[in-house]
Amino acid sequence: MNNCVEFCRGPALLLLLFLLIGPAAAQSDDRQIAQVRQSLALLLPDILPDSIRSTPIPNIFEVVVGTRLVYVTGDGRFLIEGRLLTLSSRKISPTPA
Repeated sequence: MNNCVEFCRGPALLLLLFLLIGPAAAQSDDRQIAQVRQSLALLLPDILPDSIRSTPIPNIFEVVVGTRLVYVTGDGRFLIEGRLLTLSSRKISPTPA
């Protein structure tokens, strides 16, 4: 019985940690997306993004404006134009439809 408690406690703690950290990470993403949106509005007021979403690269966000795809840093200081290549899979980021 004692072994079961010890065994079950580990996965339960991991699940609890995941449930607590998951929403915090999503809120952080939402906060950074809002910051990117605000930076773009201040620096490029005539440009309204159709979508902003996180990428697999920390602190880099994908911004779609019409048929253009750009990447912006989370602090809104840098804009990268072009496609991203995932070296391990050799996949190129999709272009907006």
